[in-house]
Amino acid sequence: AGQDATFIYIAEFAFKDQTTMWFSIHTARYRGFTFDIAVGQVDGVGRDEIILAGGSFGVNEPVPIVYLWHNGTSWIPRSIHTGLRSGTTAPMFVNLDVDSTLELFIGGVGPIGHGSCYALDHVSDTTWTVLWADSSLRNTPLSVNAGMLDGQFIVAGANTVDRGSLDTLYTQLHVYLPLGIKLGIWQRDTASIQNFHFLDIDSDGRTNLVAPLISHLIPSHLAVYEYFGTSGVDGGSDHRLREFDLFQNYPNPFNSQTVMRYSLSTTDCVTMKVYNVLGEKVVTLVNEVKGPGTYTVNFDASHLPSGVYFYRFQTSHYMDTKKLILLR
Repeated sequence: AGQDATFIYIAEFAFKDQTTMWFSIHTARYRGFTFDIAVGQVDGVGRDEIILAGGSFGVNEPVPIVYLWHNGTSWIPRSIHTGLRSGTTAPMFVNLDVDSTLELFIGGVGPIGHGSCYALDHVSDTTWTVLWADSSLRNTPLSVNAGMLDGQFIVAGANTVDRGSLDTLYTQLHVYLPLGIKLGIWQRDTASIQNFHFLDIDSDGRTNLVAPLISHLIPSHLAVYEYFGTSGVDGGSDHRLREFDLFQNYPNPFNSQTVMRYSLSTTDCVTMKVYNVLGEKVVTLVNEVKGPGTYTVNFDASHLPSGVYFYRFQTSHYMDTKKLILLR
């Protein structure tokens, strides 16, 4: 009928010969183009549901997230209303707050044409609350994933940007703690990462980023990167020269006072804020324009309880986060 449509097939594995699949269920036709799905329990109970990612939506247009719910005999389309003005890409079920129900971590088209990642928590069959959202991505994420980096559980979204020429593709990987604090952005020049996974592929205790690379300059290939902390991923010539450096605070752990240090290569508007483990802002330490150079920031935490905190440094283009530990 001149409209996009999606048919979802569910296949059973034929255990007798272990070589074939046979289609057991064919859903009713869903109006709209879907290019990715996630399977999990939207309502936290009963059968799994199918989240549909994709569709046609305009800029700054509120778009519900559609999922298919099985009533025992057929699949019924339902909509999740979030209040966000964003579509859906690369959905994933993940337990971000370590309770009895899973949350949705999703890439979206963004509120005003930019990319976004956001996390949703279940309220009812058709309503979810937004745990946190980041609309600073430069394009729609093609993939999202979760895993362990540097001993911490994280979620991440990868987006590819084409700046008008086939020879200027690059990919940004935005990495977050479960409650939305961004650890940093890693950038891979001249290639697009269509999908990625976190695993220790060489069993050396460090997490690897495994991703297929698509490029117009070199043959497409599978790349393996090794993670060395929040300051970046070791990728040789793939590692983008940074416009700033954020150093670990000293001392760390500390009793009541500690010092952060950062450097800039260009003049930029910078902010440095401290957050607790719930993602709540504790204090703003820096919020002004700074020129090239190295700076120190004193942080007096004598009024705060012991625990783990994070300080986030951000310029107009980049962001980095490090962990500090307050011990009494």
